[in-house]
Amino acid sequence: MTQATRKRAFDFDPRILEIFDGYVHSRVSKREFIAQAGRYAAAGVTGAMILEQLQPNYALAQRVAPDDPAIVTETVEYRAPRVMGRSGR
Repeated sequence: MTQATRKRAFDFDPRILEIFDGYVHSRVSKREFIAQAGRYAAAGVTGAMILEQLQPNYALAQRVAPDDPAIVTETVEYRAPRVMGRSGR
């Protein structure tokens, strides 16, 4: 599914979103979500398909440009303390 065709929350029945909230917050198992969501799905759509559509795809997340004027960055260097070897002494 591409970013252009990715569904948004308002594309889903509110009851499905309520069940998904229960899944995200560990109130229902994945198996329970799939079974319950399937009851509200359109013909030919399974609970597993709904779960796939609702789960975030972090690869599609927007990245912040390094030169974004709203972001102030700096590089900080710290001296590392001397660390003893692993000889056990």
